[in-house]
Amino acid sequence: MKPTALALALALALSIAASATADPRPGPGQSTTCDHSSVTLPSSHRHVNYLHQTYAGCTLAVHIAKQWLDMGCGTALCNIPHQGRYWSCTGKKTSYAGERDEWLATCRGAEGTVLIGWVRK
Repeated sequence: MKPTALALALALALSIAASATADPRPGPGQSTTCDHSSVTLPSSHRHVNYLHQTYAGCTLAVHIAKQWLDMGCGTALCNIPHQGRYWSCTGKKTSYAGERDEWLATCRGAEGTVLIGWVRK
């Protein structure tokens, strides 16, 4: 291999390694499924059956999910106030025809993302 070709190969290998270390996906400790058992509202027709967070932490995810439920959010755009900022939530149906109807709300805020899975009671 000529010195120029070797330098090019080395530069390419370093750029690939650098891009791999700059992976924007969250690591295992930054994205987790949270305990949703405390996210309840007896008067609501929604039952939260899944709660997941990325970067927000489970304590904040539970808080956002409770607010989402208290405000009667669903699939339409819903803005949840939190410490002077807003979390923007939208939802969609995730089940197929013939399955039990299930929905997933995605809430995004400055602190991260919260996913709220729910079914009708």
